[in-house]
Amino acid sequence: DAKRQGYYRDQRSKCIIDKVFKDTDGDAVDLSDSNLTSIYFPEKFAFFRRVNLSRNALKCLKTLKPYLINCEELLVEGNPLEDDDANHAKKVE
Repeated sequence: DAKRQGYYRDQRSKCIIDKVFKDTDGDAVDLSDSNLTSIYFPEKFAFFRRVNLSRNALKCLKTLKPYLINCEELLVEGNPLEDDDANHAKKVE
């Protein structure tokens, strides 16, 4: 059923994000083309100056926005974002 499919997609996103954070050092994190459906561990994004979330299935960045304190470049093209989230990304870039 659709509810469980969404849950498992979100859990897949969580595993992908966790793995990328474990394998990433420096000031950039690249999660592009990862088929992410949701954002997990938003507090870890605070350490990066460049965040690439391009070409995923993200609809909302609401939980991520407060943690983008060091982000100078946020790439989100290719996501079905709500207008407010897409505008926020353009301002950060």
